[in-house]
Amino acid sequence: ETNSSYNRLVQYCNIKEKIANIITGFAIENNVSNYISFDSSEINLELYLGKDLFDDIKIYYSIEKKLKMAAEISNLVNREEINTYDFSKINILKIKKNIIFFNLFEIKKKHYIKLIKDNISKKNCVFIFGSRKEIDLLKKKKNLKEIQSISFDNRFLSKNLKKSKLCLVQ
Repeated sequence: ETNSSYNRLVQYCNIKEKIANIITGFAIENNVSNYISFDSSEINLELYLGKDLFDDIKIYYSIEKKLKMAAEISNLVNREEINTYDFSKINILKIKKNIIFFNLFEIKKKHYIKLIKDNISKKNCVFIFGSRKEIDLLKKKKNLKEIQSISFDNRFLSKNLKKSKLCLVQ
């Protein structure tokens, strides 16, 4: 375990599994059955989510290769409820009563600044994962209120992941 714990990809996947458990618990507690993710790499986070919990799991992609990768992985694990959509065609203001997940490590800054509108979080449960510094700047810029947060910290995490957190904003 200690040999693999220094591998950044292993650390990242472990954190994604923890995030999926948090989101699944939140969905059960708040009776939310739809999940939307923006550019989640290799959809591994979505594969950890409760298999029968979400009516719809949507992933918006900005790079064509991620669409192919998502389709391949969802077929391999028999998760047909994972649907992919073109990032440029999203109308975020029409989306209501969902869990929306932004991973700031994977999505381009210009995309998430455009997507996070001032009123998005009043209609949805918005989770943001990224570096503390970037999340704090985003909260300030978009006037978001942090409801809950969890920091990921242990002595084995690589430098950029050590300063990461997941937070629920409104």
